[in-house]
Amino acid sequence: MRRKLHSILFFCAFILSLNAQDDSFTGDWKGYISIEGRADTFQYEFAIEQDKTSFSGLSFCYTLDSSAFARFNLTGVIIGDSLIFQEIQQYEPLGDKWCHKYMVLTKSRIGNKENLSGYWRATNCAGGKVFLSRNLVQERPEDVQEEAPFNMEGKWIGTLQQEDRNTLFRFEVDLTKNKKGVSYIIGGEKAGSARMELIWNWGLVNNSFKIVESKVIDKSNPDWPWCIKTADLKLRKDGDKFILEGPWQGFIQGFTPETGPCASGSLYLEKVPPSALRDLAPKSPAKAEPPQEKDLPRKIKVQKIVEVHSKNLRLRAWDSGTVDGDIITIFLNGEQILFRHRVSKRKYAFPITLQEDHNFMVMYADDIGDITPNTVAVSIDDGIKEQIIVLSSDLEESGAVLLKKIEIK
Repeated sequence: MRRKLHSILFFCAFILSLNAQDDSFTGDWKGYISIEGRADTFQYEFAIEQDKTSFSGLSFCYTLDSSAFARFNLTGVIIGDSLIFQEIQQYEPLGDKWCHKYMVLTKSRIGNKENLSGYWRATNCAGGKVFLSRNLVQERPEDVQEEAPFNMEGKWIGTLQQEDRNTLFRFEVDLTKNKKGVSYIIGGEKAGSARMELIWNWGLVNNSFKIVESKVIDKSNPDWPWCIKTADLKLRKDGDKFILEGPWQGFIQGFTPETGPCASGSLYLEKVPPSALRDLAPKSPAKAEPPQEKDLPRKIKVQKIVEVHSKNLRLRAWDSGTVDGDIITIFLNGEQILFRHRVSKRKYAFPITLQEDHNFMVMYADDIGDITPNTVAVSIDDGIKEQIIVLSSDLEESGAVLLKKIEIK
């Protein structure tokens, strides 16, 4: 009897542990997003950390060929088996503007895989569908296939640094069997991007690797002169990753090495799948500037659930404390209903219309002014009742409200 009771208790504990695991959204999710009216899709990933019923993290969106990408801070809430979140700030790349996506995703499970599916939308964007997944259990060692023989051919992705600049360039090379290939570089807003034709060679004796660019194939800004580069790299292995790194030098397009030399620099490349791209920056040996406080993922605090009688509301916002230069952006279900607004004692009024059962409104602090935190009073008037709340946001946490229409039974 005691043994049977012990078995029952063990089984119950096992079930509880599974349920605890199923309830957690913390971790990495990978998949794709589609765009309404378009056949192509984007790869999409996010890494989030759950704190009770809210979460924060980073999202990463990129094209199938990795030629364009963007990273965001995101924040959201958990309602049952659903995630509701908003991408708050794009911090890479600095030039190109991507859609700040709002998503409502529902979790499901098939076998040992958890899925998140739903839709996304954003201001001035078409919107579309989302599908993400992750494995619940890791593969056993005996299930893992043997490592394939190493091959230099294929895509290498990383960063390029130039001595006279403080920024990093995103840099890729795609190597083919005939010792030829293509390189791809992304600069700032003015420079844009460019593709170069190249040849390469690998010396087996000392693991030396040479890349020689020959010409510019195409570039997004026809007036921007790019460097035609030659790189002498060394191959090494770090865990399961192969790395190429070393110095490069070159000359400006349209000149020669003697008449138009470029400031030299360093190059770092990894042969890794696109899903590992978000790990490149901290591993790069180039001296990138550390993330600023404003670029770190912000947590979210749902400060109130507000029930209203109508879907048509009138909002007013003003500074509830000392006027010190607070600047805010307010998102409602993916729409920027207020963009970089400097709050004052004057009550700024604007209408909104609720479209969902649960409407997620986030206040993002663009500038906290002279006094932290950023506190803003928001009046919500549904025509029958006016409710006033005070939202507080700073560089680490964003204030949020759930707006819910009262159901008359």
